[in-house]
Amino acid sequence: MEFAPGGLIDLASATDREAAWMPSTNDANEGALGSYRLYTWSNPGALVELYNANAMYRRNHTEEFMLAKFDDEDYKYLRVKARILDQSGLEKIRRIEQAEFDQRLSDMKHKKEEDKKKKLEDKQCHLDEVQKRLVLDPESPLINTMKRPELVEQLDCLRRWDASIPNKTYLQTKMDNDTRKKTLCNVLRKLRDQGQLVLHSQASSSELEPPTASGNISKPSSLSVSTQPSFFDEYDSDSELYH
Repeated sequence: MEFAPGGLIDLASATDREAAWMPSTNDANEGALGSYRLYTWSNPGALVELYNANAMYRRNHTEEFMLAKFDDEDYKYLRVKARILDQSGLEKIRRIEQAEFDQRLSDMKHKKEEDKKKKLEDKQCHLDEVQKRLVLDPESPLINTMKRPELVEQLDCLRRWDASIPNKTYLQTKMDNDTRKKTLCNVLRKLRDQGQLVLHSQASSSELEPPTASGNISKPSSLSVSTQPSFFDEYDSDSELYH
């Protein structure tokens, strides 16, 4: 309401507005770095050495000292030192070093992103391999023979279709083997009850062979596909998963 026509700010005089003005940020109260940040907004091309000299000049009350003590020789000496400082190219060196540092940071960031992408791709390739040997029959005796690594792999792969499955770290460290087996069976039953999992064959002697067990699903040519959206649509026709 202060900015509305007829409000306090609208009716304030120029003197009142100038007295009430304050910075939009609190940088001035955050030390020398905050002050330098404000300075660069209004002086983007200024040298760091120039800012430092001005800051020390104001803070140390140098002007009063110069007026009281300096003579012509002192001013001449300062001008010579200033020219030497300008010719030294310190600011150019600083900016080159800053650019090189920024480039190193950028390279590190890109490498980190590439490593993360490669790690994700490797994980997906591994899960694709796990998918080929998934045991999808919750009643399969193979589940009872599985050790921790196999159970974690199975559940980790099934998380592609059931996001409620705990993450891999939790599966590895917070669950015992019996709980993992129970969780795997419950997930398989859940997917089956949702119509996303269909067994075309039950007990078979080949069920004891993990890669080709009848608990793993192979798509029969005569299977009638449901119209319900399938979580297998994103995989090729050779996948052992289907609905």
